Amino acid sequence: VRGYLRTNAAGANLNREWADNSYVVRDDDTAENTSGTRTVPYEAPTLHRSPEVACVLAKMDQVGDCHVFLDVHGDEGLPFNFLAISVVPNWQPHRQALHGAFAAAYCRANPDMQTQYGYPAVLYNPNRNTLNKATNQMGYRFAHSNCLAM
Repeated sequence: VRGYLRTNAAGANLNREWADNSYVVRDDDTAENTSGTRTVPYEAPTLHRSPEVACVLAKMDQVGDCHVFLDVHGDEGLPFNFLAISVVPNWQPHRQALHGAFAAAYCRANPDMQTQYGYPAVLYNPNRNTLNKATNQMGYRFAHSNCLAM
C-alpha cells in the first residue's frame, strides 16, 4: 500500500527495511491446503526498494558512530507520543539507564510526551529477527559507541 504510514513510493515499509529478514509464506494459499509453508529470504535495504534506508545506512557506516538514534513514535492504535526501546542482544543496563533518564527529561520538556503508554518492553529473541526495525538496527549496529536507540 503506497503512502500508508511508513511506506515509500515503492510500497516498502521503511521501518522494516533496516536489515535482511525472512518470512514464512504458504506454498498453496487455498482453503483446502494450508499445511505447506516455506521461508523466503528478504534482502534489505536495497537501492531499488528502499533507497532512503540504504543511503542513510551507508552514510552512517561511513561516519562510523551514532550516539543517539531517536524515533519518536505516534501509533495509529495508541493516541500517545512515546519512545520505543531497542530489542537487541547487546542492550546493556547502562543504555537502559540512559533511556530512562532521556525519557524523563523529554517528558519534563514536552507536555505531549509520556511514558505510561507505548509498546511493551520485550526481551531479545534470537529466533525472531527484529534487527530489520530502525531502532533495533541502530542500537545493535552502533553498540560500540553505546548508541542510545529509541
